[in-house]
Amino acid sequence: MTKQLTQKEQVAVFVRYRPNCAVGDVSDALDMAGATAGKLLRELSDEGVIIRTRNSVQFVYTAAPDADIPDVILPCMILKSDPARIMAAEQKAKALADKGLWRRAAG
Repeated sequence: MTKQLTQKEQVAVFVRYRPNCAVGDVSDALDMAGATAGKLLRELSDEGVIIRTRNSVQFVYTAAPDADIPDVILPCMILKSDPARIMAAEQKAKALADKGLWRRAAG
């Protein structure tokens, strides 16, 4: 049986997964209000779990090196692939490579 994570723990896990993230990144990924994400980020920062720094525009957050953060994978951390889109990109790359435009196919 898996323990349900609190919102605060989810925020900490996300910040460890995505260093230098902003409030908007957290709120979008975890589907929570920006005010809630900001409050939880400030609390975690005050507790020393994450480090809050300011870049030229906004505050960004990084997990503290010695922080006790659960080692779990959140749904937002799983890449969702679109097989049809991948197949179309592969076909386009092959067509470009067949024309001798291999540099474009690689990009």
